[in-house]
Amino acid sequence: YIDINDVNQAVAIYEKILPAVFYDSNEPNDISYYSRDTFFSAQNVVELFYENANMTLAKAFERQGNIDHAILRYKEVLRVSPASLTVHRNLGNLFLQKGHIDKAAKEFSAVIQLQPDSISEYIDLAKHLSANAKLQDAEKIYEMILFFYPNDFEANNGLGIIFAQMGNLQKAAQCFVKVTVIAPDFAGGFINLGHALNLQGKTEQAKEYYFKAVQLDPDSALAQCRLGQVLLSLNDIDPAIKHLEKALQINPDYSEARSSLDAALSKR
Repeated sequence: YIDINDVNQAVAIYEKILPAVFYDSNEPNDISYYSRDTFFSAQNVVELFYENANMTLAKAFERQGNIDHAILRYKEVLRVSPASLTVHRNLGNLFLQKGHIDKAAKEFSAVIQLQPDSISEYIDLAKHLSANAKLQDAEKIYEMILFFYPNDFEANNGLGIIFAQMGNLQKAAQCFVKVTVIAPDFAGGFINLGHALNLQGKTEQAKEYYFKAVQLDPDSALAQCRLGQVLLSLNDIDPAIKHLEKALQINPDYSEARSSLDAALSKR
Protein backbone atom coordinates (compact mmCIF):
# COMPACT_ATOMS: atom_id res chain seq x y z
CA TYR A 1 0.00 0.00 0.00
CA ILE A 2 1.33 3.42 -1.00
CA ASP A 3 0.05 6.61 0.56
CA ILE A 4 -0.71 8.76 -2.53
CA ASN A 5 0.31 11.82 -0.54
CA ASP A 6 3.74 10.37 0.23
CA VAL A 7 5.56 11.34 -2.94
CA ASN A 8 8.95 10.23 -1.68
CA GLN A 9 7.65 6.75 -0.91
CA ALA A 10 6.10 6.46 -4.38
CA VAL A 11 9.34 7.52 -6.05
CA ALA A 12 11.41 5.06 -4.04
CA ILE A 13 9.13 2.11 -4.82
CA TYR A 14 8.76 2.80 -8.54
CA GLU A 15 12.48 3.44 -9.01
CA LYS A 16 13.14 0.04 -7.42
CA ILE A 17 10.57 -1.77 -9.58
CA LEU A 18 11.18 -0.19 -13.00
CA PRO A 19 14.66 -1.61 -13.78
CA ALA A 20 13.28 -5.10 -13.30
CA VAL A 21 10.51 -4.62 -15.87
CA PHE A 22 12.43 -2.63 -18.44
CA TYR A 23 10.86 -4.14 -21.53
CA ASP A 24 13.55 -3.09 -24.00
CA SER A 25 16.32 -5.25 -22.50
CA ASN A 26 19.32 -6.26 -24.59
CA GLU A 27 19.41 -9.68 -22.96
CA PRO A 28 18.02 -12.57 -25.07
CA ASN A 29 14.47 -13.65 -24.26
CA ASP A 30 13.62 -17.33 -24.14
CA ILE A 31 10.05 -17.50 -25.46
CA SER A 32 10.06 -21.18 -26.31
CA TYR A 33 7.61 -21.87 -23.48
CA TYR A 34 5.01 -19.49 -24.88
CA SER A 35 2.79 -19.46 -27.90
CA ARG A 36 3.22 -16.42 -30.19
CA ASP A 37 -0.10 -14.89 -29.03
CA THR A 38 0.74 -15.44 -25.37
CA PHE A 39 4.15 -13.81 -25.78
CA PHE A 40 2.82 -10.67 -27.44
CA SER A 41 0.07 -10.42 -24.85
CA ALA A 42 2.67 -10.63 -22.09
CA GLN A 43 4.82 -8.04 -23.85
CA ASN A 44 1.85 -5.67 -24.04
CA VAL A 45 1.21 -6.06 -20.32
CA VAL A 46 4.83 -5.24 -19.53
CA GLU A 47 4.79 -2.21 -21.81
CA LEU A 48 1.55 -0.96 -20.23
CA PHE A 49 3.00 -1.33 -16.75
CA TYR A 50 6.21 0.39 -17.84
CA GLU A 51 4.23 3.28 -19.33
CA ASN A 52 1.95 3.71 -16.31
CA ALA A 53 4.81 3.40 -13.83
CA ASN A 54 6.87 6.05 -15.61
CA MET A 55 3.83 8.32 -15.89
CA THR A 56 3.18 8.01 -12.15
CA LEU A 57 6.83 8.57 -11.37
CA ALA A 58 6.98 11.64 -13.62
CA LYS A 59 4.01 13.17 -11.82
CA ALA A 60 5.59 12.36 -8.47
CA PHE A 61 8.80 14.11 -9.50
CA GLU A 62 6.74 17.10 -10.62
CA ARG A 63 5.18 17.30 -7.17
CA GLN A 64 8.65 17.20 -5.67
CA GLY A 65 9.72 20.02 -7.96
CA ASN A 66 12.29 17.75 -9.58
CA ILE A 67 11.65 18.91 -13.14
CA ASP A 68 14.66 17.26 -14.80
CA HIS A 69 13.75 13.81 -13.48
CA ALA A 70 10.11 14.33 -14.45
CA ILE A 71 11.19 15.17 -18.01
CA LEU A 72 13.28 12.00 -18.23
CA ARG A 73 10.37 9.85 -17.08
CA TYR A 74 7.94 11.48 -19.52
CA LYS A 75 10.43 10.75 -22.31
CA GLU A 76 10.39 7.10 -21.26
CA VAL A 77 6.61 7.09 -21.59
CA LEU A 78 6.95 8.42 -25.14
CA ARG A 79 9.19 5.48 -26.02
CA VAL A 80 6.18 3.24 -25.41
CA SER A 81 3.42 5.65 -26.47
CA PRO A 82 4.83 8.29 -28.83
CA ALA A 83 1.35 9.64 -29.53
CA SER A 84 0.49 10.40 -25.89
CA LEU A 85 -1.26 13.76 -25.92
CA THR A 86 -0.95 14.19 -22.15
CA VAL A 87 2.78 13.51 -22.12
CA HIS A 88 3.57 15.92 -24.97
CA ARG A 89 1.49 18.59 -23.23
CA ASN A 90 3.13 17.99 -19.84
CA LEU A 91 6.62 17.93 -21.35
CA GLY A 92 5.94 21.19 -23.15
CA ASN A 93 4.83 22.83 -19.93
CA LEU A 94 7.91 21.58 -18.09
CA PHE A 95 10.26 22.84 -20.81
CA LEU A 96 8.44 26.17 -20.64
CA GLN A 97 9.04 26.30 -16.88
CA LYS A 98 12.75 25.76 -17.52
CA GLY A 99 12.82 28.50 -20.16
CA HIS A 100 13.48 26.08 -23.04
CA ILE A 101 10.97 27.64 -25.43
CA ASP A 102 12.18 25.78 -28.55
CA LYS A 103 11.78 22.39 -26.85
CA ALA A 104 8.42 23.46 -25.45
CA ALA A 105 7.22 24.55 -28.89
CA LYS A 106 8.25 21.16 -30.32
CA GLU A 107 6.09 19.34 -27.77
CA PHE A 108 3.17 21.74 -28.24
CA SER A 109 3.46 21.16 -32.00
CA ALA A 110 2.94 17.46 -31.34
CA VAL A 111 -0.16 18.28 -29.28
CA ILE A 112 -1.63 20.35 -32.12
CA GLN A 113 -0.95 17.58 -34.62
CA LEU A 114 -2.64 15.04 -32.36
CA GLN A 115 -5.50 17.33 -31.38
CA PRO A 116 -6.06 20.19 -33.85
CA ASP A 117 -8.71 21.91 -31.72
CA SER A 118 -6.05 22.52 -29.04
CA ILE A 119 -4.94 25.59 -31.03
CA SER A 120 -7.05 27.85 -28.78
CA GLU A 121 -5.13 26.51 -25.76
CA TYR A 122 -1.87 27.77 -27.23
CA ILE A 123 -3.28 31.09 -28.39
CA ASP A 124 -4.26 31.62 -24.74
CA LEU A 125 -0.75 30.60 -23.69
CA ALA A 126 0.83 33.09 -26.10
CA LYS A 127 -1.45 35.85 -24.75
CA HIS A 128 -0.45 34.92 -21.20
CA LEU A 129 3.24 35.04 -22.08
CA SER A 130 2.77 38.41 -23.79
CA ALA A 131 0.91 39.81 -20.78
CA ASN A 132 3.85 38.75 -18.61
CA ALA A 133 6.36 40.51 -20.89
CA LYS A 134 7.74 37.24 -22.29
CA LEU A 135 7.52 38.57 -25.83
CA GLN A 136 10.04 36.26 -27.50
CA ASP A 137 8.40 33.20 -25.97
CA ALA A 138 4.99 34.42 -27.13
CA GLU A 139 6.42 35.02 -30.60
CA LYS A 140 7.65 31.40 -30.75
CA ILE A 141 4.24 30.05 -29.77
CA TYR A 142 2.40 32.17 -32.34
CA GLU A 143 4.87 31.13 -35.05
CA MET A 144 4.35 27.48 -34.06
CA ILE A 145 0.58 27.89 -34.45
CA LEU A 146 0.96 29.65 -37.80
CA PHE A 147 3.17 26.85 -39.10
CA PHE A 148 0.10 24.59 -38.93
CA TYR A 149 -2.59 27.21 -39.46
CA PRO A 150 -1.12 30.12 -41.48
CA ASN A 151 -4.56 31.68 -41.95
CA ASP A 152 -5.59 31.78 -38.31
CA PHE A 153 -6.50 35.44 -37.91
CA GLU A 154 -6.17 35.43 -34.10
CA ALA A 155 -2.61 34.09 -34.23
CA ASN A 156 -1.66 36.56 -36.97
CA ASN A 157 -3.19 39.40 -34.96
CA GLY A 158 -1.41 38.28 -31.79
CA LEU A 159 1.92 38.02 -33.58
CA GLY A 160 1.41 41.51 -35.00
CA ILE A 161 0.84 42.86 -31.49
CA ILE A 162 4.05 41.14 -30.33
CA PHE A 163 6.04 42.72 -33.17
CA ALA A 164 4.54 46.13 -32.35
CA GLN A 165 5.51 45.74 -28.68
CA MET A 166 9.02 44.83 -29.82
CA GLY A 167 9.13 48.00 -31.91
CA ASN A 168 9.13 46.20 -35.26
CA LEU A 169 6.27 48.16 -36.78
CA GLN A 170 6.86 46.99 -40.35
CA LYS A 171 6.48 43.33 -39.41
CA ALA A 172 3.52 44.25 -37.23
CA ALA A 173 1.81 45.98 -40.17
CA GLN A 174 2.45 42.92 -42.38
CA CYS A 175 0.68 40.71 -39.84
CA PHE A 176 -2.24 43.11 -39.54
CA VAL A 177 -2.61 43.35 -43.33
CA LYS A 178 -2.97 39.57 -43.36
CA VAL A 179 -5.58 39.79 -40.60
CA THR A 180 -7.69 42.23 -42.65
CA VAL A 181 -7.57 39.84 -45.60
CA ILE A 182 -8.39 36.71 -43.58
CA ALA A 183 -11.07 38.38 -41.43
CA PRO A 184 -12.40 41.42 -43.34
CA ASP A 185 -15.23 41.87 -40.83
CA PHE A 186 -12.90 42.07 -37.81
CA ALA A 187 -12.63 45.75 -36.88
CA GLY A 188 -9.72 45.08 -34.55
CA GLY A 189 -7.48 44.15 -37.45
CA PHE A 190 -8.09 47.52 -39.13
CA ILE A 191 -7.58 49.39 -35.85
CA ASN A 192 -4.25 47.64 -35.28
CA LEU A 193 -3.12 48.17 -38.86
CA GLY A 194 -4.03 51.85 -38.66
CA HIS A 195 -2.12 52.21 -35.40
CA ALA A 196 1.01 50.48 -36.76
CA LEU A 197 0.97 52.77 -39.82
CA ASN A 198 0.27 55.89 -37.78
CA LEU A 199 3.27 55.17 -35.55
CA GLN A 200 5.39 55.01 -38.71
CA GLY A 201 4.16 58.47 -39.73
CA LYS A 202 1.87 57.10 -42.47
CA THR A 203 -1.05 59.19 -41.28
CA GLU A 204 -3.17 59.27 -44.43
CA GLN A 205 -3.03 55.49 -44.77
CA ALA A 206 -3.82 55.10 -41.09
CA LYS A 207 -6.87 57.32 -41.49
CA GLU A 208 -8.33 55.06 -44.17
CA TYR A 209 -8.01 51.96 -41.99
CA TYR A 210 -9.51 53.74 -38.99
CA PHE A 211 -12.46 54.79 -41.15
CA LYS A 212 -12.93 51.17 -42.15
CA ALA A 213 -12.85 50.09 -38.49
CA VAL A 214 -15.52 52.64 -37.59
CA GLN A 215 -17.69 51.45 -40.48
CA LEU A 216 -17.37 47.85 -39.26
CA ASP A 217 -17.92 48.66 -35.59
CA PRO A 218 -19.36 52.14 -34.97
CA ASP A 219 -19.79 51.29 -31.28
CA SER A 220 -16.06 50.77 -30.77
CA ALA A 221 -14.82 53.60 -28.57
CA LEU A 222 -11.24 52.72 -29.52
CA ALA A 223 -11.93 52.98 -33.27
CA GLN A 224 -13.75 56.29 -32.84
CA CYS A 225 -10.95 57.67 -30.67
CA ARG A 226 -8.15 56.57 -32.99
CA LEU A 227 -9.93 58.07 -35.99
CA GLY A 228 -10.53 61.29 -34.10
CA GLN A 229 -6.88 61.50 -33.08
CA VAL A 230 -5.53 60.96 -36.58
CA LEU A 231 -7.98 63.54 -37.97
CA LEU A 232 -6.78 65.96 -35.30
CA SER A 233 -3.17 65.38 -36.34
CA LEU A 234 -4.23 66.25 -39.91
CA ASN A 235 -5.92 69.44 -38.63
CA ASP A 236 -9.32 68.19 -39.74
CA ILE A 237 -10.79 69.59 -36.56
CA ASP A 238 -14.59 69.32 -36.85
CA PRO A 239 -14.62 65.65 -37.95
CA ALA A 240 -12.04 64.93 -35.23
CA ILE A 241 -14.33 66.44 -32.60
CA LYS A 242 -17.27 64.44 -33.93
CA HIS A 243 -15.48 61.10 -33.55
CA LEU A 244 -13.90 61.93 -30.20
CA GLU A 245 -17.30 62.96 -28.84
CA LYS A 246 -18.69 59.68 -30.14
CA ALA A 247 -15.93 57.78 -28.33
CA LEU A 248 -16.85 59.52 -25.08
CA GLN A 249 -20.53 58.89 -25.67
CA ILE A 250 -19.73 55.17 -25.88
CA ASN A 251 -17.31 55.26 -22.96
CA PRO A 252 -17.60 58.38 -20.76
CA ASP A 253 -14.54 57.30 -18.72
CA TYR A 254 -12.22 57.17 -21.72
CA SER A 255 -9.50 59.57 -20.52
CA GLU A 256 -7.44 59.41 -23.72
CA ALA A 257 -10.46 60.45 -25.80
CA ARG A 258 -11.22 63.23 -23.28
CA SER A 259 -7.72 64.74 -23.49
CA SER A 260 -7.76 64.52 -27.30
CA LEU A 261 -11.17 66.19 -27.45
CA ASP A 262 -9.93 69.01 -25.24
CA ALA A 263 -6.98 69.47 -27.61
CA ALA A 264 -9.33 69.51 -30.62
CA LEU A 265 -11.69 72.04 -29.03
CA SER A 266 -8.78 74.33 -28.23
CA LYS A 267 -7.94 74.44 -31.95
CA ARG A 268 -11.45 75.30 -33.08
